[in-house]
Amino acid sequence: GEPGQEEDEANDDPGGERIGARRQFLVEPERDRCHPDRHEDQPYAAGWRLWRNDGDFQFANVTHEAGLDNLGFAWGTVFEDMNLKKKIFAELDRVMKPGGILATNTSTLDINVIAAATKRPQDVVGLHFFSPANVMRLLEIVRTDTTGNDVVATAFALAKKLKKVGVLSRVCFGFIGNRMMDPYGREAERLVLEGATPAQVDGALERFGMAMGMLAVYDMAGVDVGVKARRANPDRQPKGDPTFYRASQVLFEHDWLG
Repeated sequence: GEPGQEEDEANDDPGGERIGARRQFLVEPERDRCHPDRHEDQPYAAGWRLWRNDGDFQFANVTHEAGLDNLGFAWGTVFEDMNLKKKIFAELDRVMKPGGILATNTSTLDINVIAAATKRPQDVVGLHFFSPANVMRLLEIVRTDTTGNDVVATAFALAKKLKKVGVLSRVCFGFIGNRMMDPYGREAERLVLEGATPAQVDGALERFGMAMGMLAVYDMAGVDVGVKARRANPDRQPKGDPTFYRASQVLFEHDWLG
């Protein structure tokens, strides 16, 4: 079907009527490093991707005046800034049709707070993909205090459609994956401060059996992602510890983002 049309395949989906009747997704991209003139703080910019039932990514000009009111599922992936996420979700809530699901790709922020910025907290859910998202199979499905059962079921049905392994989490700092990865990355960076090279650190981890070294992960995902996440969660940073993710902070200050 053309953008704006819905296709009903509810009989094929464990999520039932909800996912079957809402086959159109809005994916709001992160900062596009290839197009620096695209403003990060504009919640509706030309070039958002519509992902239709056939699985193809198609580009279209989408604004709150044309297109969003007929969407059944929106997925926001802006960087870790709580005020910006609340602003976007409040606006999506205003323009999307009743029953439309609002998903966020946040990796560290409190989704209960994001949901509270809307008038449909029961329709807000976390869908946290791991980079590179086209390779990594894990998809954290984060249930808030108010997320509806049908929304959780739809999220798991979507994970299946994407050939991802959906894992249910509740709201906490870092959810599951990043909660484990945080001290792992912290110590990897401290080894660099103590004199090891990034190649030595990652080489040891890969020889141990890891698919990729921790520092290479940061380089691929973008050093700024972690820095902004830590800034958005200042209560998670130890007081009086100058070594805490110091390497990433220096790289960020020099705009060496990976």
